[in-house]
Amino acid sequence: MKQLSQENFEKFVRAYVHCGLWTTPGDGEGAAYLDADHDIESMAPQAMITVCALCQKFVDDNEEDIVAYMREMEHVRHRGEGTAIEWAGHDFLLSSNGHGAGFLDRPSEGLDATRAGRLQFAAQAAKSMDFYVGDDGLVYVMG
Repeated sequence: MKQLSQENFEKFVRAYVHCGLWTTPGDGEGAAYLDADHDIESMAPQAMITVCALCQKFVDDNEEDIVAYMREMEHVRHRGEGTAIEWAGHDFLLSSNGHGAGFLDRPSEGLDATRAGRLQFAAQAAKSMDFYVGDDGLVYVMG
């Protein structure tokens, strides 16, 4: 049963992309991370198709846990650090790309530990995506 709104799915995807840019160093010595010069508008159309499909599969396969995550983590929006669904997109990128952070960090903030483990396991089973800037200045993904 579809429980996640289109608006929340879009927030999830935007947070996933932002986290991908935030965790990807730029080229060259001393280069800033990609989020310093790029955002979701910098994504190549084909990269967004790939990211959206990956996120949609994860959300479809784990929707019950993601909706519960949103409920359990609702308090984060009161700290000015985004919404729970944005944190879920951020955690999906961190967990699926093996950053050693992500869903398993959230039980200390109110997420059920069993749910965190299921989401972490599902994210690790998903495809890892590497972000990079193409010769045309757009951001692409490879995975």
